[in-house]
Amino acid sequence: MGKNVITADAKATAIKEKNLLTLELSEVKEISELIFKKLEKKIQAVEALEAKVDTKIALLQQLIPRTDSNSPSSVIEASLESKIASLKDMVQRSEVAGSQALAALEASIEKKMTAFQQMIQQSETAQSHVLSTREAAVDKKISAIEGLVQHEEDLQKKIQNITSLETSIDSKTALLDQLIQKAGVLAQKIHNVESLEVSIDKKLGALELLARRAETVKFHWGGAGRQHEIFALCQKGLSTAEIAEALDMPQGEVDLTLELNAQQA
Repeated sequence: MGKNVITADAKATAIKEKNLLTLELSEVKEISELIFKKLEKKIQAVEALEAKVDTKIALLQQLIPRTDSNSPSSVIEASLESKIASLKDMVQRSEVAGSQALAALEASIEKKMTAFQQMIQQSETAQSHVLSTREAAVDKKISAIEGLVQHEEDLQKKIQNITSLETSIDSKTALLDQLIQKAGVLAQKIHNVESLEVSIDKKLGALELLARRAETVKFHWGGAGRQHEIFALCQKGLSTAEIAEALDMPQGEVDLTLELNAQQA
């Protein structure tokens, strides 16, 4: 659309210049016509004057009778004829000069018209060249604009792809956060299991130690009989300290015996 507007403006400018040249040419024609009319009027005036002179000569010839050449009337007639001849010569010269002036004016006008036509042709050629140059520049700018539009479309597509990628990344990031949260929970559970395993290992170690100590107590203190005494005193309501003092044995041994009995029960 921009190309059509520029081309239309250039054509309008060319038409305007051509109209101005045509107007100038018409003005020259009008001036030349006025000059021709004035020359024709002068020629008509000279012709009318010549007609009047011819009429007066005829009247004089009628009024003056023919005599010999030496008479005053003959002299006057000769003088009149000489003046008439001179006047006719002047008229002829005036006509020739007018014709030459008209011919010169016509030649000048033709020359100017030819120059104006050449100027118009040169102007049209120049305008055509300017139009071609402007059209080429406009085509180049349009191509550049189309390239920019295509580049912008490519950028829009890339932006859409980036937006989709960001959405995908956000979704994957949210999923990763969930996985990290679950991994944290799992790690806590693993830690709890490990802590439980450590606690179980400690308890198993303590149980093994108690078992070994029970075997030792059983070996040193008479086995089941000693245990029955501890159980009997315990059933009577004595404390572990009182049982240890009554049986003359360490209180820890009494505690261990009672604990093992409770576990077996």
